[in-house]
Amino acid sequence: RRAGMWPVRASRDLALEWVDRALELSDPWSAARARALIAQCVASEEARPEPAAEASMIAERLGDAELLSFAFDARALTDFKGHRYDDALAWVERRLGLEDAISDPDHLSDLFGESVPFYAAAGRLLEARLVAERGDEIASRLTTHHRVHGVSYLLELEELLGGWERVEELTERTERCVAETLGTPCI
Repeated sequence: RRAGMWPVRASRDLALEWVDRALELSDPWSAARARALIAQCVASEEARPEPAAEASMIAERLGDAELLSFAFDARALTDFKGHRYDDALAWVERRLGLEDAISDPDHLSDLFGESVPFYAAAGRLLEARLVAERGDEIASRLTTHHRVHGVSYLLELEELLGGWERVEELTERTERCVAETLGTPCI
């Protein structure tokens, strides 16, 4: 989930080797296996529906809302990579439905912020704005680095919409957030 925070990013091939090793070492129906399957979906350039489906079955069986959220994210990403935007959005909306079961504000901030491109790809721009604002609202109460992510949710949407006046309005805040977190590695 935090590949962007590596000072030197591992190659996709190396990441997939690690995933394969994790799958070999994990027990069936374990959280470790579900996490490895999720990582496989994220690291792969191709749509990987089978591992995403297995991960969500495991997470549902374990009753782990956070793991289920990540599994639904993998399913959404898989459909997105396969250009099935409405299907991807359906998984995102199921993921958003887990909000009350997730207590980690970092997870919640990502949950909302990562939903923006799915709503935008489906042409549901009002909802894209709402989830971007909610992700930013949650991030604004966390660390300086979270605040960079929060403003990025807004900027990414405005870039898609051509909302250059809003981007200009966010420039000073963006520069301040970036300056406050220069020491934190992140893509």
